[in-house]
Amino acid sequence: MTRVSETEASHLSAVVPLDGRGGLVFESLHGQPLYLSAVRTLSAVVPSAVVRVEPGALPHVRAELAAVGSPARVLDADSWWEEVRRGPARPLLVHDPLCPLAPADLVAGLVARTRLSPASLVAVRPVTDTVKTAAEGRITGTIDRRGLVVVSSPVVVAATVMEQAVADDDRPPLADMARMTAWLRARGPVETVQAPSLARRVDDASSVLLLECVDELHHQLRQT
Repeated sequence: MTRVSETEASHLSAVVPLDGRGGLVFESLHGQPLYLSAVRTLSAVVPSAVVRVEPGALPHVRAELAAVGSPARVLDADSWWEEVRRGPARPLLVHDPLCPLAPADLVAGLVARTRLSPASLVAVRPVTDTVKTAAEGRITGTIDRRGLVVVSSPVVVAATVMEQAVADDDRPPLADMARMTAWLRARGPVETVQAPSLARRVDDASSVLLLECVDELHHQLRQT
């Protein structure tokens, strides 16, 4: 994967939102806080990215990013939004740190696609678990999974949606990607992009360990 050109990257904003996700973003993945994987991937594609944090986490996250030589800036939600409002209306790429191993090729593909489509873009994965319906505490049936997807990362908010959000002072709900997708659908067309298995979302410490194992197996298979 090669970084997209400065021209391609300069037409959008990029953010990794840690706020609203609790302590899970600081769980260890390959010996480092898992959010660093998402920041590293985004920074490899987009030269200027922001990591958004709770105000109390500013010194800690800035120190961790400085220790690994990351160029990403760290802002709290209010400072980030004020910066967005002062800047030009352009697409916003949101990379969820709870999908820490979403590959750089996927991120770069969405960046390039913003040049071709005026719609918002959402990376998704197929639903693999069995989904049941229930009524009055009893299972009543099984839902066909073929039409279901789960939101992954990244998500790109179209420039027109961002322009209206700024005008209305309507902050996108970055803390919840499913809610974010609903927010986008209410404001314009949305296109989905298939994400690979490594772009899966983690929701607890055990799923972080599972993702780490899957990643190690993936690397072993590539080397054989």
